[in-house]
Amino acid sequence: MMKKTVALIHTTRIVIEPIHKLFTKIIPEVKTINLLDEGILEILFKKGYIDSQVNRKVCNLAISAEETGADLIMLTCSSISPCADIACKMINIPLLKIDEVMVNNAVNLGKVIGVLATSKTTLQPTTTFIKNVAKEKNKDIFIKTYLCEEALKALLAGENDEHDKIILKKISEISKEVDVIVLAQASLERLLPKIDKKAIKIDILSSPRMAIDNVKKILETK
Repeated sequence: MMKKTVALIHTTRIVIEPIHKLFTKIIPEVKTINLLDEGILEILFKKGYIDSQVNRKVCNLAISAEETGADLIMLTCSSISPCADIACKMINIPLLKIDEVMVNNAVNLGKVIGVLATSKTTLQPTTTFIKNVAKEKNKDIFIKTYLCEEALKALLAGENDEHDKIILKKISEISKEVDVIVLAQASLERLLPKIDKKAIKIDILSSPRMAIDNVKKILETK
């Protein structure tokens, strides 16, 4: 059987290696190719919203991924998840949002949902996505958002321990206020093993592993 290829569209190089490791662990038989455009986040930081330029960039990356022979595409950044709704119309292969499974699970698990992010570009798309899914499921929810930009600054400076310390402290605080916590960025996946599950009883959701499990299911049916 021919080896399947998954194209990963990134807006930051931070997530490339962690996501590659997860693919190797969960679907080792799959080939991954990486398409990176860090300029997308620069635009989002400046404008604060997804405009035609961002949509065009994501669409062009998706078209390029299909032309290189990808069987499936995944957007690895929640900030550009809304772009999938337009980009999927430009190609003939599946295009997945990394946070789709996570968001659906969050709505199923709780009424008060905490969204934790380290970048302001992620908060609005994630909260809107959660609200839309809740509306589709006809479920009343309440969303609390938490932004830890100092953690992102630490991560970008290579201070991983400081990043983790800030986020773990915030998770502990949030857990007393909500039913479920959504870690809005793929870069936060690495913290899951460090969470004290004896002290924190609620569900804490991160997108990469859930998304890759979903990729595996889809590819098995192709």
